[in-house]
Amino acid sequence: MEFKSPYLRAMRERAPKMFNELRRNGLMERHLQEKSEEAHRMFDELTKDAPKLESGYPAQPYAREAEEVVFATLIEFHE
Repeated sequence: MEFKSPYLRAMRERAPKMFNELRRNGLMERHLQEKSEEAHRMFDELTKDAPKLESGYPAQPYAREAEEVVFATLIEFHE
């Protein structure tokens, strides 16, 4: 699941003040890493009981549904 790029785009569009402040203070990469880790933990929790493919990745539509929940939950900005 790719989370950082969509999250960064959403932050730039929906929370430009936060985006600029993190960038200006040199904290952007740390923030992105923390959010990405949170997203992956949430995804893993949501798909822990889902059938897995040979690769170990959750089968569709379980993965797609979990991704939608993760993005809807974590790409929410309040300024």
